[in-house]
Amino acid sequence: MVMILIIGFGRLGQYFYNYLKRKGLNVKVYSRSIKEIEENEFSKFKYAILAIPENSYNEILSKLKENNFNGVIIDLASKKDVVIPIIEQYGFKFLSLHPLFGPSIYEEFSKIVVIKESTDKSFLQFLDFDLIEMSLEEHEKINELQVVTHLLLISYYHFARRFPIKTASAEALYRLSERLLEQNPQILLDIQKEKNAKTYRENYIKFLKEVSNNIEDYIPKERVEGFSRALLLNLSKLWNKDIRKQIMVIDKLILDLIKIRNDLAKQIKEIKELRNLPIEDKKWEIEKRNILLEFAKERELNPLYTDQLIELLISWAKHIENPKPWIGVLGPIGSFSDEVALKLNKTRLNIKYYRKISHIFDALENNEIALGIVPIENVLGGSVNETLDSLIKYNVKIVGEYIHRINLCLVGKNVKEVKRIISHPQAIAQSMEYISKKFPNAEIVYSNSTSEAISMLDEYSLAITSKTAAIFYGLKIYDEHIEDNKENKTRFIIIGKKQLPNPKYSALVFSLEDKPGSLKEVLEIFHKHNINLRKLESRPDKREIGKYLFYVESDLLNNKILEEIRAKANWVKHLGNFREINEIEFPKILD
Repeated sequence: MVMILIIGFGRLGQYFYNYLKRKGLNVKVYSRSIKEIEENEFSKFKYAILAIPENSYNEILSKLKENNFNGVIIDLASKKDVVIPIIEQYGFKFLSLHPLFGPSIYEEFSKIVVIKESTDKSFLQFLDFDLIEMSLEEHEKINELQVVTHLLLISYYHFARRFPIKTASAEALYRLSERLLEQNPQILLDIQKEKNAKTYRENYIKFLKEVSNNIEDYIPKERVEGFSRALLLNLSKLWNKDIRKQIMVIDKLILDLIKIRNDLAKQIKEIKELRNLPIEDKKWEIEKRNILLEFAKERELNPLYTDQLIELLISWAKHIENPKPWIGVLGPIGSFSDEVALKLNKTRLNIKYYRKISHIFDALENNEIALGIVPIENVLGGSVNETLDSLIKYNVKIVGEYIHRINLCLVGKNVKEVKRIISHPQAIAQSMEYISKKFPNAEIVYSNSTSEAISMLDEYSLAITSKTAAIFYGLKIYDEHIEDNKENKTRFIIIGKKQLPNPKYSALVFSLEDKPGSLKEVLEIFHKHNINLRKLESRPDKREIGKYLFYVESDLLNNKILEEIRAKANWVKHLGNFREINEIEFPKILD
């Protein structure tokens, strides 16, 4: 693993230490107060970040040279014209950066200036900030703007203090000047004492006189639209002495920010429509949730309430992004259920992915989704027991079916040796002959879905999954059509709460009295009415050992026939009337 040394542990050094640690990198500190390593260990490090004053550069660079440091110097000093010649004098490779942020600025708003004269930029791979490349001459313009900005805020702070009552704009600018003056006074003074600082101040004062004498030329003829100007003005009201008013302002600011967040969600929807991506991205949601929970932890906020708030915001955005009813499938992206859903629904935008079939039934029963797509039987593996058991358990209906041709592919990354084959039990069962012949010594590892197996891949394993999944996740296809039966097909059912018009088939489950001939009596009803049975299967009645339930699919049953069956059975549950469908059409399917 790459080793990174941070020299200096002030605010900037601490910031980079925490930032790089969160990314899982191997980071050590060397400073006057904290020495996690000895100087003779400098040679082990690929990068040395200098978070020290400019007047310490000679001392530190000399120590690095003496101790055979051969990596890249990451320079964070602001006086580039001073420190870059020193670094070059010692002959180090270097990357000269100017962070345009601080500990109080969110990382998402942070920028780093990369000086073009730098000779090694490999360190940038570890940074998620916006990167701006410029020359030393261009960088000097940043120094000029910094000097003038500080002059403006320092002078305004002392000027505005004379006025006990301030307008909203005046209050906002005053609070901004206070934020500047919270910094180390010596740093502020050093900036104003740089060699060109006096010239910059004088030029700005001349410019102010120019604006003052010709003010009509500097006021735009039309309004300038800024980002959320109301937010900036209202933020200044937080210093109202009435605490209840402060809280009210905060609450309104939160609602304003949620409005902005929801507007951005609409833009995300347009992007996902173009790229045919689902609204729901569980991996990113988990990553984002973890980042925000850590952010809240640093501010000593209750993690339970924070998590509830994050969930609410995510759900709110998904509702805005997806006006269509949700469809639940066995995920993640690339599962055969996803493949079927994409064929029937034409888009992933309103698809929700679940880890287990029973979770889809539960979500449908609790109105979290409008429809579910689940496998019920396969040519090779037979019935999907979890689906049959869930049909018995949950209050949902079969509303449609779709038969899908299965193409099982053997996929992986950069495989050194095949020690494990990973997939869903059904996929394993459907290709066991192939596995036994090609990989007789491989361990079989089961996953909740064929596409979940992808997340378990390493250099010693292969996964059995769909071609769609392999392409989506950028995996190498080592072999395809590995299923033992080349006519391998899976029948999927569409489950919902409202029946489709013109059904062709019926499904039901029933229990019988434990006596000879009880099943025959029910089957004779089907024979009497010339009703063809498509499927008859027994399932254990989980309420009592030795008892069984019978799952039946047949030609369409009318109410009269159902009543005859109820008269002969102990218990009957009608699971729905359905037909084959080739497309899910909203809102027809929900009417």
